Amino acid sequence: MPTQPKTNPAGVILGVTIIAATLSLGAVFVLGMVMGSVTDTPHNAATVATNHVPPPPASLSRSQLPSAVSHTVPFTAQAPLGNWVQPYQDACEETSVIMAIAWASGIETLAPQSVSDEIDRIVAFENYEFGYNRDTAIRETAKILTRFYGYPHVSMRYDIGVTDIKRELASGRIVIAAASGLVLRHPGYAKPPPYHMIVITGYDDARQEFIAHDPGTRFGGNSRYAYDVLDEALHDWTGDYDTVLTEGRRAIIVVSRPE
Repeated sequence: MPTQPKTNPAGVILGVTIIAATLSLGAVFVLGMVMGSVTDTPHNAATVATNHVPPPPASLSRSQLPSAVSHTVPFTAQAPLGNWVQPYQDACEETSVIMAIAWASGIETLAPQSVSDEIDRIVAFENYEFGYNRDTAIRETAKILTRFYGYPHVSMRYDIGVTDIKRELASGRIVIAAASGLVLRHPGYAKPPPYHMIVITGYDDARQEFIAHDPGTRFGGNSRYAYDVLDEALHDWTGDYDTVLTEGRRAIIVVSRPE
């Protein structure tokens, strides 16, 4: 039976002191990304946020959308040290969350060893919280943000399309998307993953493309995916690789920065 990870109170206090903007246990992670190392897993059942999903914010109309948007998000592959074995082989969800939290905290670069250690801690949390760590759906992945990091500025969207994603990006948010690597077919994949997660950071109407960080390859930073390709790829985890493309709902996690 997995053992519940323990928090380091001194590390939390120090992290909050250095980067008060996080205002959550995720400050331990932020401190680690800056210093190049992380101490203990920032998880404590008495202090984590509940799995509250806020209502959708006011949206821009289609005519108000700019022709291009690009957010600066630090990139890392899901095998940051180049070791493509478990749990890193299937750590696209954990890595997407790490990139999103770093962006929300104003972090510009991610140290490979720190990312590797952070993935290990998230995996320990998942094993405790869910009983498994591979192939988490949008709902479970959102809980990493809200329960592991205690980060509240998160919402889930279902049955969405290209315009919905563009609207979130144009409103200053970034998007974690569940997608099929069999449709995305990034040239850097050793083998396209049937189920995958990426971080969408922008879009470009002139080229009809989304800009995304794809953790499934070390060449995945600022990848370009045509609108129609990403639209076809959007599918949440169903519990079975064979049914992802036929039964998986179109789902994303929207991450905002603190106001």
